[in-house]
Amino acid sequence: MTSGYAPMGAAIISDRLIAGVPGKDAAFSNGYTYSGHPVSAAARLKSMEIIEREKLLEHVRKVAPIFQDQLRQLRQIDIVADVRGMGLMGCVQCSVDGDPQSDLGYDYEIGDQIDLECQKRGLLVRPVINMCVLSPPFIISESEIMKMFSVLREGLEATRTWLGGSSDQ
Repeated sequence: MTSGYAPMGAAIISDRLIAGVPGKDAAFSNGYTYSGHPVSAAARLKSMEIIEREKLLEHVRKVAPIFQDQLRQLRQIDIVADVRGMGLMGCVQCSVDGDPQSDLGYDYEIGDQIDLECQKRGLLVRPVINMCVLSPPFIISESEIMKMFSVLREGLEATRTWLGGSSDQ
């Protein structure tokens, strides 16, 4: 909501869920550490203004299918156990044998190596154990998406080589 410039949180709860709260006098209360903080609220308003003015959501709708297509193509690499994503968010899960349930200790090494190989090539990824989480900015262009996935593919291939995997794909 604030584009990460200030802390702010929110929750959306369906009528169906609220209807399940027992008792007519029951209250569903929630809160966040920075609820209603004036600096965060101002950052949120300005951020939303910019998103609307610059038509960033329309841009995301245009480039997200390209992002998701490139993400799915990474399944061709044998150390990629799974890919998943939506919009401009994606996750590439890797393992030695393509098994998403592989050894956790080794999974940390794989994630660290992917991170290292991508950094050497100029791409910063978010490693989470054996997963590479991607969430580029809304303003990313189609050519930048193609470049990002090209570098990521190189990093994954180099990690496969580091693992001693085959290079037949």
